[in-house]
Amino acid sequence: MYKYAQINENNIVTGVSTLSGIVELPTMILLDEDAVILPGCLYEPESGEFTEPVVPEPTPNLTPVDPIQQLIELQAQTVLNTEMLLLKKEIGI
Repeated sequence: MYKYAQINENNIVTGVSTLSGIVELPTMILLDEDAVILPGCLYEPESGEFTEPVVPEPTPNLTPVDPIQQLIELQAQTVLNTEMLLLKKEIGI
């Protein structure tokens, strides 16, 4: 069996396949059987090496939340939902 990394035009791995035969395409990179290459890795054609993708740290939401405003919005939503249920009951839905 032959293990290949499939890369796109930006040399980013889009998939890894195990095939029964040899493939000779510029977008298919032959791997060692024990290689652990994941989609998203970057292939460096000059060195023949793969580098793991850099996942940016999530940025915290810095928007201040006013708890009183949140409470007012939740209460308004509750009133609307209650009115909708009463209307549905009144018209028999």
